[in-house]
Amino acid sequence: MSSFRFRRSCAVVPLLAIVLACGSDPSGPGPTPPPPPPPPATPAFTLAASGGAVAVLQGETATISVTITRSGGFAGAVSVAVEGLPTGATAAPLTIAANATTGQVSVITTNAATIGTANLTLRGTGTGVEPRTVTVGLTVSAPPAAGTYTMTAAPTTLNVTAGTSGQVTLTLARTGGFAGAVALTATAPAGVTVTFAPASVTGTTATATITVAGGTAASVGQVTLRGNATGQPERTVPITLTITAAGGGGGGTGNVAWVFCESAGIPIWLAAQDGNGAWTRVTPTGQEFRFQINGARGGVAYVTPEDAGTVLKVFYGTTAELQAQGGIACAGRTGPARTLTGTVANVPTPGALLLSLGGSQGTATAPGNTFSINRVPSGTIDVLGGASSLTFGGAGVSFDLQRLFLRRNINPANNASLGTLDFTGAESFVPAAATATITNAGGEFIAATGSFISTNGLFLTYSVGTGTAAASIPIKGLPADKRQGGELHFFNISATPTLDPFVGSTRNVGLVFAAMANQTITYGPTMTMPTVSSLGGGRLQAVYPVQAAYNRYWIASFDQGTIDRRADIEMTSGWLGGGGTVTLAMPDLSGVSGWNASWALAPGTTASWTVSGTGWDGGNGITSPPFVEGARYISATQRASITP
Repeated sequence: MSSFRFRRSCAVVPLLAIVLACGSDPSGPGPTPPPPPPPPATPAFTLAASGGAVAVLQGETATISVTITRSGGFAGAVSVAVEGLPTGATAAPLTIAANATTGQVSVITTNAATIGTANLTLRGTGTGVEPRTVTVGLTVSAPPAAGTYTMTAAPTTLNVTAGTSGQVTLTLARTGGFAGAVALTATAPAGVTVTFAPASVTGTTATATITVAGGTAASVGQVTLRGNATGQPERTVPITLTITAAGGGGGGTGNVAWVFCESAGIPIWLAAQDGNGAWTRVTPTGQEFRFQINGARGGVAYVTPEDAGTVLKVFYGTTAELQAQGGIACAGRTGPARTLTGTVANVPTPGALLLSLGGSQGTATAPGNTFSINRVPSGTIDVLGGASSLTFGGAGVSFDLQRLFLRRNINPANNASLGTLDFTGAESFVPAAATATITNAGGEFIAATGSFISTNGLFLTYSVGTGTAAASIPIKGLPADKRQGGELHFFNISATPTLDPFVGSTRNVGLVFAAMANQTITYGPTMTMPTVSSLGGGRLQAVYPVQAAYNRYWIASFDQGTIDRRADIEMTSGWLGGGGTVTLAMPDLSGVSGWNASWALAPGTTASWTVSGTGWDGGNGITSPPFVEGARYISATQRASITP
């Protein structure tokens, strides 16, 4: 560089566009130029949608929340349009007003909108800004099936020889417009297979073919038929299956088999009657008694030990009824009976406790609130207990169920302890409550007995009670979250003018339902007094003129409790064949092989007797499921005593 010198004065060199401060040294760096001014901000926005996906049923509306974030001074309105809508869906454009940041897009579907998932594009536009988009998934589904259905089967008891098969007809009763397909499946014991025709029912009937593999041992078990449909809880129907070994197996041969178990009592003697013919003794193989009924009706009589004495039971029915009853004596359980023990805790005082262990009942006793219940059936059982508080007053005692205890699916060994059943613990709960309104109690005392039919096919009684006359009473049972599909409550609500258990009349209504709900009770008429008389030789009979309300089933029970002897005589309307008078007589079995005269009633000893008649609507009853949703039974009894 040439050597220059500047005077101490401010000079400007325009050519270099450099401004030098006075007295500066040209050999050093010059000052930093100022930065250029920033460019003006660009108006813009971003677009977002909540959730990223929405679902809607056909015929309904889905709402999508939209949010915009503004920048660059943009404050104008934004229009949001929806693209990619499936057939049958529409959406009105959304305008988010100036300076606003949120809005909602409504997607409206018709009943015929395409089912499935579509990717919607939400496109936002505004004046002076670039468009923005966001993607949202839309899933369109069919609405739940309208209405509901029930599923029943006939018969519910089936006898099948190993290597052969039997059939059950399933009936679907559809209500409320329900038209969905019902898929049928089954659970069955080893060696048993179940096929359905059709396997998916769109009509009202299907056939279940139950096949038993060759070589399967004789036994009694349960097949559970299951129905499943979209939007509906599972329906189940239990079928009691009696398997007979190939070649006849069982006591004798024939078309009727009665199978027993220790928990229900194994007969020490059994005889059968074909039509009105002679009684013939049947000898068993194991726990099965098999015999032939050639006519349209017949009878079976058997003796079981009970306490220190015996019970004679006689059943008169049609051939089909005899076949059905023979398979349910043990509710599908043939193994040895068990005794189970334990203790209970936190029961109301004063209070009452009722325990059901697989259908066998017992109570806890002081000291220590211990229990020991025998004749508990083999296999998997449920434990259900009810703890009630007691109120004493007037002419009776009132029971109020406070807590329930439920333990499911246990299979303890004989003489096992169940530990402590804590009625305030995790396995206990407050019962669901409803009201039974009585329309014609007539000042009688009202008693309600609550039972529960579990998926294990067990009849579990959990509460009993008596009280003074009332226009309504509380009924309590299992809440919805404690019940499983197909499980039912059964309530027997009785009215009696006296609390004396040995004298007087009783009227009853039996109700079957799943969910606890208010009920209305209308009793039938007082039962006409039967004529009870002695036939000699320790035999009694009851003659009853049939009333229209009680025209399906009758039973007479003659009980000499002081010496532990009892006789129960049962008869169906099928056996009676429409007659107007029922004669419930202890048959003369003195000439039958193996009969012991001590099994009859003892002459000269007073016997209390009870005669009852039962009626119901529809076909449910002896040969079809007696316990189905909505079933209702009415019955009545008369009680007195006689000396044979």
